[in-house]
Amino acid sequence: MNKQETRKEFQIIRKKITTENKNIYSEIITEKLKNSINIYIKNSVKNKTLNICLFAATKNEPNITNLLTLFTQEIIENKINFYFPKCENYKNTFENIMNFYSVNILSDLEYLNTKFNILEPNKNCIILDIQNTQIDLFIIPAVSIDQNKNRIGMGAGFYDRYFNKYFTIHNKKNSTIICTIFSEQISKTLFTEFIEKFDIPADTVVTEK
Repeated sequence: MNKQETRKEFQIIRKKITTENKNIYSEIITEKLKNSINIYIKNSVKNKTLNICLFAATKNEPNITNLLTLFTQEIIENKINFYFPKCENYKNTFENIMNFYSVNILSDLEYLNTKFNILEPNKNCIILDIQNTQIDLFIIPAVSIDQNKNRIGMGAGFYDRYFNKYFTIHNKKNSTIICTIFSEQISKTLFTEFIEKFDIPADTVVTEK
């Protein structure tokens, strides 16, 4: 199968997971992420603010937005900054790009883009200063991922373009990319033939198992 066929296959697999199971799995994944974030906080330099990029899920992805509520106190104490993506038009062209915006509470997220039907930062949220902000954790979705942590996304290339822009400015060694995914979406076949020059693999994978 080619990349498009593989993407479609795993989209079907993901869609077949029941809503009940998706909710259960999402809670487990959120708890595992919470534990990981707490470890990062514990091991970080004193008084350092942890910068974390999250995502708001589609109906078929792990829903991890509750991390905002779980870390309310840490946000207030400036121990964590959370950022969420927004897909938007670039300078009135036909090119859509993804930017991250600071989000402190769930009400900062609204359904703004009917095309993607996902929560996005509202107009009051401040865009992430990509030049001067070091992101410690990127927590991202995928349609599928292989044993080498190479991911297949929805096909628009938003994350690939953002990573290549970000890691041109910042050292990749200073950031960890965590892919959150349901275990049924992990491919037993490597995506070697799909890997492109600018693809950046995840560093670790978090599932419900």
